[in-house]
Amino acid sequence: MKSRKLLSFAAAMIIFSGCQMPQKKEVAPAVAETDQQIRQSLQERFEKAIPLKANGQCSLFYYAKGKARRENFPVQLWVNPPSEIYMQGDVAFNAKGVVLGSNEEQFWFALAPKEISSYWWGEWSRQTSLSTMMINPRVVLEGMGVVKIDEKQQWTFSREDAYKVLINQEDSKVKRIYVDERDGLIRRIEYVGVEGEAVTVTELDKYITVSEAFSVPTQIKIIRRLTHVKQGTMSITLKLSSVKPADFTQQQRQFLFQRKPMAGFKHIYEVIDGKVVEQQQ
Repeated sequence: MKSRKLLSFAAAMIIFSGCQMPQKKEVAPAVAETDQQIRQSLQERFEKAIPLKANGQCSLFYYAKGKARRENFPVQLWVNPPSEIYMQGDVAFNAKGVVLGSNEEQFWFALAPKEISSYWWGEWSRQTSLSTMMINPRVVLEGMGVVKIDEKQQWTFSREDAYKVLINQEDSKVKRIYVDERDGLIRRIEYVGVEGEAVTVTELDKYITVSEAFSVPTQIKIIRRLTHVKQGTMSITLKLSSVKPADFTQQQRQFLFQRKPMAGFKHIYEVIDGKVVEQQQ
């Protein structure tokens, strides 16, 4: 029954086919030897990121009304670097049971299951601290390998085991990027509030090549922990079975990467400077 559902889901895809990619060996790019080379290599990879479409399986763990919930569902994902991403998952026969999106100006995240029925949204220009939103779309975008190393920011370096760690502290957050010295690939990204109010950890694994200069992890796990909220831990794990280059038309970009009207949710929250404010409907 489960396999029949997945086949039906694949057949219903509009923008990309559900054929699986042949298995590929993990990428092993040339290893950068110095701090400056590592930073430059990561920034060059960011600049060479290409539009992508993918499908796979998602496992979502969260709390609703004090009870732990776990959802496993097929997922579709579209990425248009540097700032556009859209993801939707089929939960409980709802093709948009989970929706996540971002563009240069705004971001949004929705969970439709009736136990939570919530929609979060906000404008990037109004954020200076870590958000209490369950999942930050920019974190998912980075999980797809689109990680920007801003030359205007101050980066320091350290070494932990086999990892070179790039560290940036800005405003109310500390960001750490763990680069495997053996192959030059990002394996872990951490966001930590200066006051310790939130922790987000992204683990990236099983990279494949999608273009000559850009590789993508096909196993991504994001763990979000709010230290001041009881039962505040949640996680999302993506296992992508198909990742392919894409070429989005302007019409497709409008459809995928523009925030839609917020209808049908019990709770609608606007995120302002890391805090959520429930809106009256």
